[in-house]
Amino acid sequence: MAAAGAAASSCCSSSPYTRPQLPSYSVESLSVGDFEFDHPVDRTKLVAMVSAVNPNEMIGITYGEGSRVMVTYQDTVLCDGKLPSFYQGHLNKTVMRVEMEGHSFPISIHVIISTTPSRTKEVGCLLRPPL
Repeated sequence: MAAAGAAASSCCSSSPYTRPQLPSYSVESLSVGDFEFDHPVDRTKLVAMVSAVNPNEMIGITYGEGSRVMVTYQDTVLCDGKLPSFYQGHLNKTVMRVEMEGHSFPISIHVIISTTPSRTKEVGCLLRPPL
């Protein structure tokens, strides 16, 4: 799993003695609500518990509308969902529940998954807060 992106939005003003740091993200748990993979009726529903850690001592982060999480397999988006809008204070860890859905995958993903041994399949998670 890979987390990417920059912390969002608006932060408090920083003094010359403050060294702003990017927040870190991780997926604490992931549950599968639905996974139907019979073309043309494809459907995935996943629920992730995502943690965001703000390591800054004097800077809070506002996550606005448009923050999203995507689950991908070999560059194909399997499902995505929205992060809630919230303010995260300094030196804070916030855990949020993110519900994600996906529908109608391209036929190429069916070929890739059906020809790949099941023990080598990996699913990546990409977190992209808006700038």
